[in-house]
Amino acid sequence: MILVNAWAVARDPNYWEDPTSFKPERFLDMKIRNQATHYEFLPFGTGLRMCPGSNMAFKNIQMLVGSLLHFFDWSLPNGVDPTTIDMNEKYLTTLHKAEPVLLIPKSRD
Repeated sequence: MILVNAWAVARDPNYWEDPTSFKPERFLDMKIRNQATHYEFLPFGTGLRMCPGSNMAFKNIQMLVGSLLHFFDWSLPNGVDPTTIDMNEKYLTTLHKAEPVLLIPKSRD
């Protein structure tokens, strides 16, 4: 059995500028034609063994995040400086934040 260390690939400076920094904007202007050549999608697999639900998963994530942003205003607890939030990750079987981030949702009635 051959296993690919997706965690290490996602932090490879040969493919990523500043790989340990949280920069979601790096994906905003991506035009993906062939998922097999783009390492940012490695967790979904490639070729014949690619996850058959990856397209549905992407659409569901877009809908969920869009709905959360549309219906709620988000803030940090009082006194929390955004520049002090620990954005490090902890890799076990799945990827988790090393320290949880607490956000407070407020409905946009």
